[in-house]
Amino acid sequence: GQWWLPEAAGTEAWFAARAAQGSLDRHASSAAAAASASEGAELLEKAKGLRMNTEARRAIFCVIMGAEDFADAIERLLRLPLAEKQDREVPRVLLECCLQEKAYNPYYEVLASTLCERQKKHRLTLQLCVWDQMREIAPKEVRAGAAGDDDDSGRGEEAKPAISVRRIANLARFVAGLLLSGALAPAS
Repeated sequence: GQWWLPEAAGTEAWFAARAAQGSLDRHASSAAAAASASEGAELLEKAKGLRMNTEARRAIFCVIMGAEDFADAIERLLRLPLAEKQDREVPRVLLECCLQEKAYNPYYEVLASTLCERQKKHRLTLQLCVWDQMREIAPKEVRAGAAGDDDDSGRGEEAKPAISVRRIANLARFVAGLLLSGALAPAS
């Protein structure tokens, strides 16, 4: 008990009020814990749906998507216990989250620019990720040559899924924002 309080040797009403307050506190904390647990489970399911196939990628995804704001996300990302090579996954997951949104969200742009500002090593990784995305949306050059090349290129184009306009628009706005903020250099 709380023997140091003057009311500790109090009346039955005091004990009843204290028990009621304790049950309210326990109920509120258990409800908050259940909500955060169900939110965490939802985020893990979404991570699996977006091909976040390693523990590091899932952890990064959950931090980015579960943060209250970009400052909270930065602090939580910087505290993640990631190895050097796993640390490169942060810009990759961040860009993938941005490109998957139905409507452009500037949260990812601010998060990426702040991340590049705080840790310079992410700038090159982010640049390479952007180039990879641009390479995916670039039109394939038609090569005239051997008959084998024509057959392979025809099958490759049919097998390749079409990139959505939404994804291209999100990439364009993301890159434009990073260029304007100075997080990415125009050319390297």
